[in-house]
Amino acid sequence: MKSVRTILLILVMAVVALGNTAPVVTNVNAVQLDGTRLVQVTYDVLDADDDKMTISLQISADAGATWTVPVFTTSGDVGDSIESGSNYEIIWNAGMDYPEQSGTEYKAKVIACDNAPPDGMVRVANSTYVMGSATIGGTAIPEHSVTVPTFFIDIYEVTNSQYKIFCDATGYDYPLDPYWMPPLVPYFINPACANYPVVLVSWEDAHAYAAWCGKRLPTEAEWELAAKGAADNRLYPWGDTWISSNANTNSGSYTYTAPVDSCSGGISPAGCYNMAGNVYEWVEDDRHDDYSGAPTDGSAWIDEPRGTYRIIRGGSWDHVNSLARCAYRWHAYPAQKEDYLGFRCAKTP
Repeated sequence: MKSVRTILLILVMAVVALGNTAPVVTNVNAVQLDGTRLVQVTYDVLDADDDKMTISLQISADAGATWTVPVFTTSGDVGDSIESGSNYEIIWNAGMDYPEQSGTEYKAKVIACDNAPPDGMVRVANSTYVMGSATIGGTAIPEHSVTVPTFFIDIYEVTNSQYKIFCDATGYDYPLDPYWMPPLVPYFINPACANYPVVLVSWEDAHAYAAWCGKRLPTEAEWELAAKGAADNRLYPWGDTWISSNANTNSGSYTYTAPVDSCSGGISPAGCYNMAGNVYEWVEDDRHDDYSGAPTDGSAWIDEPRGTYRIIRGGSWDHVNSLARCAYRWHAYPAQKEDYLGFRCAKTP
């Protein structure tokens, strides 16, 4: 590997925030450690709200025009749950990530995100939890430990009104109305149903909406963590005992869909509504027979080429209580549209 010593000339401050008062990064300095292929980056960071932060490092080889140098192998004061402080240190293994490179135009950027979620979302902190359920069996086994990086997820399922804004802005087709609405009474554009979950949208439709609003579909591992938390492998978002008022299933008080802020007794540990019942929800992953060979890093399990089905989660108004368990998995074709199937979005900090 050629020298990357020119990186020591870099002094760049970055300020990034997703809400509240922006964290401020100062006193950034980068130097290649003598006789090594390691780069030491030091910095101070302050968040006036005392939020814990996610710290990341970016490197430019062209004086900041682009920030495309691969930075994967880092250690020290980087990643989640960093508090305000000074004399922090990141060690980047440039020899591992960017071998045989040299130049005079390198710059480094330390990015601080205060982890405040965008409006309508909650932050789910980096967690290790037991995914799957031996109690459920079937496709939900084997139980396995998964570590999921910090992410944001919608508090509520995407509503008719939210999806209509997307359609009107992009020219995307309105979804059809469900069969159970009376003749000549709309569901999707009905003001009385504005706060109800959008239905009859495909996985592809959900993908398009998420991309338009700067989000994405949650991975299956993220969805399950948001539904049951990391403290225990509970069956439902509220615990192991079924409580009919906590979820909109075919044994509840609603005949069809319910407003997305209904069933407040069933709020998940992450703070999400209706992760049991109301509508099934699309996630990113392809369908697999069980968890044998599943990723353990929280990423989506995607086949190459993509599989025939996508996973859906959470049960619905049209299904029995047992399908609303946190670890229960079902599937649908990516183009499939059902009046019991909607979605919520996620976002990477």
